Amino acid sequence: MKLISTRLHAALDYLAAVCMYGAATIWRFDNASRTILIGVAVTLVVYALLTRFEYSIAKWIPMKVHLALDFIACLVLIVAAATQVSSMIGYRVTLASFAIGGLIVAGLTNPLPKMHDIPMSHGTFHPDQR
Repeated sequence: MKLISTRLHAALDYLAAVCMYGAATIWRFDNASRTILIGVAVTLVVYALLTRFEYSIAKWIPMKVHLALDFIACLVLIVAAATQVSSMIGYRVTLASFAIGGLIVAGLTNPLPKMHDIPMSHGTFHPDQR
């Protein structure tokens, strides 16, 4: 059973991006970890703004593709946490924590919006929203 709506998922995406950016800047991460966190945060905001869900500006990316992009972003964070042996353990744990949280949220998200009035970018309605 998918417990998280697309509306909540959208809000969590933006919250996660702010938290990643904040963690990278406030906690004075090393350059590699900072670059990865800020890069993932910016990328997350960009594809969230382009996804067919409630809090986006352009409805171009289907939710299932968005969830696949979430999975890829989490893999990037996991690989970064596993391969940065010179980084402090706190940095690595933070990267892994964001990845695990993202995988949980993506796995529990229902890919079909409950709102049936989310138009696609060219004014038609998405076939999954019947």
